[in-house]
Amino acid sequence: MGRAFKPQRKLSNGRTWTSKRWYVEYRDAAGKQHRKPASDSKRESLGLLKELEGQARRQSLGIDPTRSPNNVNSLEDLVAEYLEDAETRLRPRTYETYRDVLLEVLLGVNRSGERRHQPLDLEDLTLAWASSFQRQELRRSSPRTVNKKLRVVAQLLNWSVRRSYLPNSPLTHLQMLPQPPQTEPRALTRAEVDRLLRASPKEARDVWVFFLETGMRKGEVAALRWEDIQLEEGRITISARTSKNHRRRIIPMSERVSSILHQRQDSKGEDPQPLVFPSILGRSRFYDGALDAFRACCKKASISGVNLHSLRRTFTVRMLEAGVSPAVVQRLLGHSTARLTLEVYATVSDDDLLAAVPGLP
Repeated sequence: MGRAFKPQRKLSNGRTWTSKRWYVEYRDAAGKQHRKPASDSKRESLGLLKELEGQARRQSLGIDPTRSPNNVNSLEDLVAEYLEDAETRLRPRTYETYRDVLLEVLLGVNRSGERRHQPLDLEDLTLAWASSFQRQELRRSSPRTVNKKLRVVAQLLNWSVRRSYLPNSPLTHLQMLPQPPQTEPRALTRAEVDRLLRASPKEARDVWVFFLETGMRKGEVAALRWEDIQLEEGRITISARTSKNHRRRIIPMSERVSSILHQRQDSKGEDPQPLVFPSILGRSRFYDGALDAFRACCKKASISGVNLHSLRRTFTVRMLEAGVSPAVVQRLLGHSTARLTLEVYATVSDDDLLAAVPGLP
């Protein structure tokens, strides 16, 4: 087994020097040991180690571990090769995000398949191009969104270097944009929930109720399939393939959730669509459409300072207010510990503090 590590050595003053860079150590198919600098990120280093060990294993079986660089003649070929590999390693939702970013940014094709700009060439991918991309994208997107897109491009290039398709990554020294602190969404009050549901058309109202009474993440709802629904048993199974922490969990249905699912199943008829929520209010993609629909309904209900994730927070707060054990809420949410549930989700407002102390105005 190989390992990822940070080299250390004793200094003359008695202190220990530790490298800021992670290294990987592994044996090739012939048993020869190699040690290579990997990344400043432990996660990326472990990913590289896994890939190198896989190459050595394939080579020991007589399988060519990499394709010849001559087989990749264009950026389009490189993207196709990378996505083919990424589809086997990434969760479906993450893979879709990477695919959409690469097609949009590098090949100029949007999610609908429409050509937005001419595809780039490999020679176009320089630091100057990345800086120009940052300036242009900032006109319509947040720094966080711009950074996410460029990180996907950087992932592609780093992968290409590891596969010997490129000698080095032109974005190695790219400086990401400074990002403002990310504010956590708050839970909705009971009055806001009532206003939201009254202001929403039935299709959207059913979706908001589903979020409020299951506590599921938007990605989990978007990926929910009819095979994950056990209507007779009254439960929903979140599979490991869609769960954020790759752990399967069970969510019991409330009466309203059960009614919503029965209605959707009846209206589905013989439709072979495997997704429970394939779209919303005419939007072809539920994941993005739900965000747009929620903003529109909140605006109509005069609710501000919330986003779609606020429905998950509202579920958590309601559970804890009802006296449900934090350990049970933790399992329903799919958190690793109950402490995370309490620290991140059980926020306390000023109104909560005032109500807790009798006699205060």
